[in-house]
Amino acid sequence: MEQERVEIQIVGAEPVAVLRGRPLMQELRAVGIPVESDCGGRGICHLCRVWLRAGDAPAAGRLETRALGNLLVESGMRLSCQVIVDGPLTVELPVR
Repeated sequence: MEQERVEIQIVGAEPVAVLRGRPLMQELRAVGIPVESDCGGRGICHLCRVWLRAGDAPAAGRLETRALGNLLVESGMRLSCQVIVDGPLTVELPVR
């Protein structure tokens, strides 16, 4: 049985289809979008930050809130390694 795909709209780019139920960082990389990370997706390095601009994502957990602070999480910043894709999202990548 094939896993369900959902659309992720990247601000300033074409939308991509990714697998539901997987970490956003992993799925962005799978479609060729580079996401910086030094910790292998464990939420330690805080380099994989993205802005979630629209869509339903699970609420940020304690790890993300501690790493980014309430103000940034409430404004939409998340660690892409900690966001599990559950439906369509609009994502803005940081300028590096």
